[in-house]
Amino acid sequence: MARTDPNEKFGFLWSLPIILIFAVGGLLQYVGLLSQTQSNWLALILFGHVFFRMSGWRQVRREILLLVFILYITFDYFRHNAPAANTFTYVYYIICTIIAAASGRVYAERIASTIGVERFFKFTKWFLVAELITVSFQRLFTEQFISLSKAPIGYVDAIFGTLFLQSDAALAASCEFLTILSLLLYCNARDRMFISGISLLIVFLLNSDTSKASILFVVILSAIYSLHASLRVGRVAFNALLVLTVISFTLIAFNSFSGVVTDFFTQARGDYYHRDSWMYASRFSPLGQMFADGVDFLGGGALTYYNPITKEWLYNAGFSTFYSLYIDFGIPGLALYYIYQIVLVLRLTRNYLESTIFLCVLLLFSFFNFALTDLAFTFSFNLALYLNYLLGRSIPRVYGKEAFPLSTGSEGLIAPRATK
Repeated sequence: MARTDPNEKFGFLWSLPIILIFAVGGLLQYVGLLSQTQSNWLALILFGHVFFRMSGWRQVRREILLLVFILYITFDYFRHNAPAANTFTYVYYIICTIIAAASGRVYAERIASTIGVERFFKFTKWFLVAELITVSFQRLFTEQFISLSKAPIGYVDAIFGTLFLQSDAALAASCEFLTILSLLLYCNARDRMFISGISLLIVFLLNSDTSKASILFVVILSAIYSLHASLRVGRVAFNALLVLTVISFTLIAFNSFSGVVTDFFTQARGDYYHRDSWMYASRFSPLGQMFADGVDFLGGGALTYYNPITKEWLYNAGFSTFYSLYIDFGIPGLALYYIYQIVLVLRLTRNYLESTIFLCVLLLFSFFNFALTDLAFTFSFNLALYLNYLLGRSIPRVYGKEAFPLSTGSEGLIAPRATK
C-alpha cells in the first residue's frame, strides 16, 4: 500500500468541487436550478480553498502566460473600443482556465500524499461504472431524456454522463486521461484492462467521432509507452526503430497525403465562401478563411466569433478554442494559449512519448471544443499530467522539495513512499 501523510486528509472540503463538476452539476442544470455559467462560478468558489495554501500559489506561477493573455485582452479592448462586457467575459474565460488548471495540479499533490495509487484507481473504477450506467441510460432513452429537461439539450450532445449538460467531449477526455494514467502509473494488469475497457465503452456510446478516434490513438500511444517502459535493455534500439518506422510511414504516405491536404484546404476555402448558405457553416470554414482572406494577425476583438451574451455568431462552424482565439485575437491569442499548454506539458513529462500522448488529447479537444471554460477538461488534464509527473513509472519524482523513493507495494504495485 502507498504510505500517506497522516497530517493531510482528502476531506469534504476537497471533495465538494469534484462532486459538483463530475457528479451532481449536470443534474442541477437538468432540473433548472443552475445554468452553465452559474455552475462554473460555484465550482470556482469551491476551488477557492486551494488558494489558501502556498501550494496553490506555487502552481499559479505556471500560468504566467495566461496572466499575460489577460493583459493582452485588456490592451485589445482599447484597440477595438468594443463593449466592456465582451472583455470581461474573456477575462472570465481565462480565470476559469487558471483556477481549474492550478487546482488540478494541487489536487494531484493531495492525491499523491493522502490517497495513493491503489485507492485512486479503486475510486476510478467506481466512477467509470457509474458513468457507463448513466451513459447507457441516456443512449437508450435519448428522446425521453431530452423532453424532461428544464434546460435546452441538443440531440447529438445529450449523452454526457453525470458531468455538466452537453459535456460529452469532456467526459470522453476524462476517460482518456484515466486510461492514460492506468498505463503510465503503477497499476496492476487487471485494473488496467478494466479501466481501459470501460473507458472505451463509454466513449463509443457517445456521439463524438473525434473522441472515438482520440481514445484509440491514446490507447495505441500509451501501449507503446508501456512497452517502452517495460524494456530493461534495448531502449536505444526501440527508439531508433520507432523513429525509422515514423520516417518510413511519412515517406510512403507523403504523395497521397499531400494530395489529401491540398484537396482538404480547397474544400475548406469553398466552404468558407458558402458559410452563410446554410444555418450552420462547415466545421472547417475558419481554416478556409485563413487561406481565402489571408492570416488575420490581430483578430477582430473579444467575442467576434461567438458572443454568448447576444447568442450571435460571426458564422456558426461550431465551438472551438482554436477558432475563437484566432478570430478574436489572431496569432497572439493562439500563441499565448498554445505555447502555455505546450510548455506546461513539456515541463511535466519525461519523454517525447508522454508529451505526445497528452498533447494529442489537448489538441484534438481544443480544436473541436471550447476548452477555456470547460472546468472538467482543464481540471482533469492538469490532474492527470501532474499525477503522472509525481508518480510515473520511469524515475522517482520530486514532490515539493522532497523526493519519493519508490517501494514495492501490495499486488505488485510500485507505490511512492513519502519521506518524513
